[in-house]
Amino acid sequence: MSPDAGGLDLESFAHKYGCFAERGVLTGSAAQDSEVRIASLMAEAEEGNPIGWDYLEQWRDFVRKLLLTPRQDWQTLEKQYGKFKLRTALNFAMRFTIEYDSSSRPYAVITVPYALDAILATIQIDMLDGLEFRECARPDCNAPPFKRTSGHERKYCSEGCAHLEAVRAHRSRQTTAGENRKRKAAPQDKIGGTK
Repeated sequence: MSPDAGGLDLESFAHKYGCFAERGVLTGSAAQDSEVRIASLMAEAEEGNPIGWDYLEQWRDFVRKLLLTPRQDWQTLEKQYGKFKLRTALNFAMRFTIEYDSSSRPYAVITVPYALDAILATIQIDMLDGLEFRECARPDCNAPPFKRTSGHERKYCSEGCAHLEAVRAHRSRQTTAGENRKRKAAPQDKIGGTK
């Protein structure tokens, strides 16, 4: 994607599609959280991390690493991703309320003002559930990490990736077998240099 998405600059795009809230729109603790988040983003920008598409891609990569790294090893990600991102992940506090469905069963509702907060809340909940994630074994797969299951160990994120890798392996074996047949069929040089 380019920073100019449909005639909008990055900031206009983010405001239009709900990535950032403008000052004064939120109230109460959400407004305070908004001010803190904006101040943090500005501080990170001053540290040499300008906010743009590269910045969003860094967060995407960081979130991927959070899923793939055990919680007790998250501190090791600081060198690669910086203190701000690590602090944001480690110090993320979820606020939730308890509500009841029509049959009086309780459930928790987590309300967050930003998409990043929703992602971090999901990661924290997955970690609390003891879920583990892995990346697809297909080298050119861009899918997010997938949950490991208790059954057999999956190498691929989907049947499509598994099938594609099986087709690639089959074609590679066919190519290698064809090259071997050609070598065997070609006349060999004799010691005297004649064919």
